[in-house]
Amino acid sequence: MTGETLTFMFAWMGRVFLACLTGLFVKNVKKCTKEFVQIA
Repeated sequence: MTGETLTFMFAWMGRVFLACLTGLFVKNVKKCTKEFVQIA
């Protein structure tokens, strides 16, 4: 295990984590928008 490999793995994991967070956030925003539109 070299430092480069470790850095790459951490960068990749970070990217996946960010992607998952963004996906969840977008889903929640869409759901909230739908409910808000129904109320309004």
